[in-house]
Amino acid sequence: MTRETPRRQLVANVLADFPHAPKQTLARLLHERHPIEFPTVESARYTIRYYTNSTGNKSRKGTLLMDDKRKPSTLKIPKGDRTARKAWVAHDGQWLVTGDWHLPYHQEAAIDAMLHFATDANIRNLYLNGDICDFYQASMWMRDPRLRDMQGEIDMLHEILDMIRPHFDKIVYKIGNHEYRLTRKLFTCVPELAVLRQFSVDKVLDLKSRDIAIVKDKQRAKFGGLSVWHGHELQKGLTIPVNIARGVWLRTNERGLCSHWHRTSTHVEVSGVGEHTYTCYSIGCMCDLSPDYAPVNKWNHGFAVIGVEGRNYEVANYVVDRGKVHAAG
Repeated sequence: MTRETPRRQLVANVLADFPHAPKQTLARLLHERHPIEFPTVESARYTIRYYTNSTGNKSRKGTLLMDDKRKPSTLKIPKGDRTARKAWVAHDGQWLVTGDWHLPYHQEAAIDAMLHFATDANIRNLYLNGDICDFYQASMWMRDPRLRDMQGEIDMLHEILDMIRPHFDKIVYKIGNHEYRLTRKLFTCVPELAVLRQFSVDKVLDLKSRDIAIVKDKQRAKFGGLSVWHGHELQKGLTIPVNIARGVWLRTNERGLCSHWHRTSTHVEVSGVGEHTYTCYSIGCMCDLSPDYAPVNKWNHGFAVIGVEGRNYEVANYVVDRGKVHAAG
C-alpha cells in the first residue's frame, strides 16, 4: 500500500488543479505556497517528476501519473477533406506538346509551321497543354464588349480540331487557366447552374465526341519520368528566377516541363555529388506576341517533342521564328 506523505499529497493536489501546466510552473507554485516542504524550486520539480514517474525509474511505486487528455488515442479528429490527384500518363511514342494558342488570338503561321514539322517527323500524338482557347469575355479583368464572343471561340476551336484530328492517332487536351475561366465565371455569376453537367468545361468544349482525352486543370501529366504542367498549377512567383525552367525546378524539385509563360527555356540542375542530372523546360506559345495587355514582352513561339519509352523520355525544345522551326538554343 502506498504511504501517503504530506509532500505527495501536495503534489497530487496541484496536479489535480492544473493537469496540463508544465512541471516547471507547478514547481514554482509549490515552492511559493509551501516553502517548508519545498525549500527550492528544483526540489519541488524533482518531487513532481518523482511522483509522475518522469525520472526514468519505471518500477517505482506510488506514482501520480497525470491524465493527459491530449493523447491521440482519446481524441476523435473529424476526417479531413482530401483531393486525390492522379496523374494522366502518356503512352510510349513521340508526342507533339504545344500550348497557349489563345484562340482567336493565335498566330496561324507558327501553328502551320509546327504542324508541318510534326507531319514530316511522323509524330502521331498531340498534347494540347492548356490555354488553347482564350475565353476573353469570361476574364475577370476589364473587357472590351465589342471583341470576340465565347461561342465564336469554341466554333473556331472545333474547326481547327476537326481539321487536324485525322493527322493524329491520339489527342489530349489539358484544361488551362483560360479554359478554367468558364468554370470561374459560372461559380461567380450563376452558381446555381454549376451542378449541371452540361455546363462543365469538357461538355462545353465537346471534346469527347471528337475522341479527345481530357486532363483536368489541376492535374499533371507524366511523360515517362517527366512531369508536364500547364504552369498555372505551380502558383505565383515562378517568374522571379532567371528563367522559367529554373522556376519549375525551384517549385517542384523534379524533372518537369510547362508552358503558360510563353517563353522557351531550359535549366539543368546537378546533385551535389554529381550522380544525378535534372533538366526542366518551358515552351513557347502560339499566340499573338504583342497583345494590347502586354505589347512589350519576351515571348516567343515554340513547342516541344517528347519521346516516351517506359520511364525513359527525351525532350527536344523548338522555337518557331518567322514561320521556320529551329532547335532551341
